[in-house]
Amino acid sequence: MKGWLNDLGAAFEVTCRRLSWSLCCFLFLTKFLIYSKIMSSNQQQFLQNLYDAFNNREIETIISFMQPDVKWANGLEGGFVYGCDAVREYWTNQFKIIQPQLEPLDYETDDDGRDVVTVHQIIKDLQGNLLADMTVQQIFTIENNLISLYELGESETIQATIQKAGTSN
Repeated sequence: MKGWLNDLGAAFEVTCRRLSWSLCCFLFLTKFLIYSKIMSSNQQQFLQNLYDAFNNREIETIISFMQPDVKWANGLEGGFVYGCDAVREYWTNQFKIIQPQLEPLDYETDDDGRDVVTVHQIIKDLQGNLLADMTVQQIFTIENNLISLYELGESETIQATIQKAGTSN
């Protein structure tokens, strides 16, 4: 797929020698947007596969998306867990007490090249009672096609959100 991008780049260089500066900028921007869309589409599918596996509680599949030394945000209590074994234990324990369901709403790339996903997050207890319904941002750093860092945007922990909901009822 990158071959045609290289061809486009070579054509761009030749064309820019013959055209005005504004038209060259337009062509460059168009080339950049085409390339960004291709990358974004691949990353979006990668992350959608991750969310599908999470919603199906396929822990080993999720772990296969990660670097061995992954740093993973603990959305339940705060802080981070480190490494695939710790992430596996974190989710195994989490799924014993709550049933989270994640629906990606929007995929973006921030200025640092991280993938930012806006997610509709529904948390239920094991009996299916709604505990929390919120929108959060989840931030992924992907290196060598594997997640090396998972962070949460500005949001409370799941425990804090559930406690607030419980006190307001």
